[in-house]
Amino acid sequence: TRHAGSIVAVEGLNEVNTQEFSYNGSGSLTAAVEYQKALYTAVKGNAGLSGVSVINLSVALESPSAYAAIGDLGAYSDFANAHAYTASGGLSDKVMEASMARAAAASKGDKIVITETGYTTLSSDPGLGVNESAQAKLTVNALLTAFENGSSQTFLYELFDSSLNPDGSEKEFHFGLFNADGTPKQAATAVHNLTSLLSYVDAGTGTAASAATAYSLGGMPADGHSLTLTKANGAYDILLWRDANLWNTTTQSENALATKTVTIDLGGLQKTVYVYDPLRGSAPIATYTNVSQITLAVGDRALVVEVGSKSAYTDTAT
Repeated sequence: TRHAGSIVAVEGLNEVNTQEFSYNGSGSLTAAVEYQKALYTAVKGNAGLSGVSVINLSVALESPSAYAAIGDLGAYSDFANAHAYTASGGLSDKVMEASMARAAAASKGDKIVITETGYTTLSSDPGLGVNESAQAKLTVNALLTAFENGSSQTFLYELFDSSLNPDGSEKEFHFGLFNADGTPKQAATAVHNLTSLLSYVDAGTGTAASAATAYSLGGMPADGHSLTLTKANGAYDILLWRDANLWNTTTQSENALATKTVTIDLGGLQKTVYVYDPLRGSAPIATYTNVSQITLAVGDRALVVEVGSKSAYTDTAT
């Protein structure tokens, strides 16, 4: 009551097929279902919490048998719950789509939230291990792919490197966007740059509202993806990235991904176009004026192409 709006949601049990819990003396999947029903009923029946969303329980390892045992809990959740991890040596899009589809079937009629996705910087881990550079690239790609596939909100696992469970596996200590001492890894800086660029609206009125959907892409590789996000000032962002294998699990090193030349036809003359690379920084890597077409080298990192803003984004030091 004192801190209205501070609770984002109440989430059901975590990874019920692998994590220990007890409800009414049982740790079975049947007990997990009964707990979700009781949790939802309790939250919605509480005057202080009734307006807070309830997220469904989650399942680890995409277990079909676990999902079959759980069934549809859509009547006892406001959001479906996906843990959408992609192996560091694999492709993301189809894996994430499948994760979200299984979660949706367990919460029919609900929008989807990804409550966990991420990579550990213990590079020797054969499943999700990468170095800092690859973690940054794959984390940005994961956020964009999740949004493209319909995730209404995506939570990254996790904020800080942690050893809260000293008996846990070593990989669990290194999933953070930040090191344990609070210093940012490359992924933290890249996410900061991405969200800052996408939320930036300059003081001008914009120049491109009528052309926001008129652009076309030429030369996009088969693994290429794109999104368009419009802004309040009439400008819009074109986001380009590739769903490619960026990590070699055998050599524990990044794969070299040859760039592809992509042509953006802007559908007419545009006064200003800024291109940003969130992994490189928050300043434009290229600026174009009075152009109707540009070409970009699209490789192993996402690019943000902003059309119509009268000024470039400038990060404010904190």
